[in-house]
Amino acid sequence: MVPVIRHICSLSLQTGSFPTALKQALVQPRVKNPTLDLEQLKSYRPISKLPYVLKVVERVVAKRFISHANTFDPLSTHQSAYRQHHSRETAILSVHNDLVRAVDDGKVTILLLLNLPLFLNQRCDNSPLLLF
Repeated sequence: MVPVIRHICSLSLQTGSFPTALKQALVQPRVKNPTLDLEQLKSYRPISKLPYVLKVVERVVAKRFISHANTFDPLSTHQSAYRQHHSRETAILSVHNDLVRAVDDGKVTILLLLNLPLFLNQRCDNSPLLLF
């Protein structure tokens, strides 16, 4: 099995594509929140169960990208994703530090936090701007 997976990974990296037959997923509805009306379709979100091979290729590509990013440093210094020793916590600490420095310098500061998944789940179904 390992040689087959290795071959799929190599071909995917060489061609920049993934076999269509392995892109199929089993989609199952999951309740967004147990307090929602279970009779309403909007109370559910689709969860895709992807093939194992796809997850392996995804990990291989991610490791290669991280190696490339560490070697050639194409990412902004403020980028936390895809960096070793960076996480949500380091991003939050960086924002907090920037806010404290701005306040210390006497600047007016505003922090606007958006919960986009919540917004998209609560969107009006008839809004033409929000339909994808």
